[in-house]
Amino acid sequence: MGRKNVTLVTCDLPELSFDFDYSHEFPIWGPLVVTLRGGFSAGVDLSIGYDTRGLERFWTSHNPMDMLQGFFVNDLDEAGKDAPEAFLKGTIAAGAALSAVVASAGVEGGIESAINFNLNDPDRDGKVRLDEMATNIFVNLDKPLLARWPSST
Repeated sequence: MGRKNVTLVTCDLPELSFDFDYSHEFPIWGPLVVTLRGGFSAGVDLSIGYDTRGLERFWTSHNPMDMLQGFFVNDLDEAGKDAPEAFLKGTIAAGAALSAVVASAGVEGGIESAINFNLNDPDRDGKVRLDEMATNIFVNLDKPLLARWPSST
């Protein structure tokens, strides 16, 4: 099959996610209210597949375990760009409003945070394989968690 691996099967799994939102108004005086709002969401979006890499290794070694080398997690989106495989988002906001029976108007301010989790693709072929995942884990086992995050300086 040559030097290039040919993808045989891909499966773009539906995004698995959930959202939780909460808001509440606290009356202060007459139509004046304080609003509090918070939210949290998380999700996983994966595309998996199998290519000829595992079959080529099996034909060379005759070891059935080498066929596992063909499984991969696709690290790229439909446009060919690196995309996160999981995410977390959180929001906290507060505000004040005038609330009447038929309408309300007010202002609100808050903070939103988003954390994306992305698999490392060492050979940058767009496919993160089981052996690459294992290597990433073992390479980073001895490092403290904060040492893995980029410095802000």
